[in-house]
Amino acid sequence: MPTEITSADYKEKARLIFDVSDISQFRTLLEEERVGSAKAHWAKVSPRVMTLFQVLMDRDLTELVAVLELYPEYVELVCEHFRYAYSYNEQTARTEAASRLLFITQASHSKQFVRNLLRKLTKMSEMELGELDRFVAGLKGEAETLHPIILDFYYHELAKRLDELGIHKLQRAVMLKKGAFMQSDEAFDFSAEDRDSNLDIPYMH
Repeated sequence: MPTEITSADYKEKARLIFDVSDISQFRTLLEEERVGSAKAHWAKVSPRVMTLFQVLMDRDLTELVAVLELYPEYVELVCEHFRYAYSYNEQTARTEAASRLLFITQASHSKQFVRNLLRKLTKMSEMELGELDRFVAGLKGEAETLHPIILDFYYHELAKRLDELGIHKLQRAVMLKKGAFMQSDEAFDFSAEDRDSNLDIPYMH
């Protein structure tokens, strides 16, 4: 049975340290805005707010999470936009920020939202064995505060990358044992075949 993550579970997670003054520049805009009921997701807000969230989603997600914690009324809108986003710049998401975003958006997840969020994480696909070892060790240090979806995703990415490297099966077994903490009972289907029914995004193949 998948493990259900509740809002109470999230409250027990360690929070990122951020200076609220860093996002104070957004307060006036966000507090004046009201989320409308238009059908098109970005039509629910003004162009200025739309642009703000596009910029925040294109960064490492730290500021985005800070904003959503102060203004949770924008959570659903952000989830919708992530669901339809096709590309980002080269700035990757901070793992802990992406994890917190998954926790605070738990009630608004769509499969394509989760897939697109995971695309912003640091990639294992070009790491050599030593880099993988260090990266997994870093994840282990954060494991208690990371969302199960992120940990499980990285476990599968680790197994995939080890296969690509073609290392000895004993080395592979050792690395997978080191990454065993990432395996989760929270099942999530990452496959393209299970995409949202109204979306058809070729890059997910």
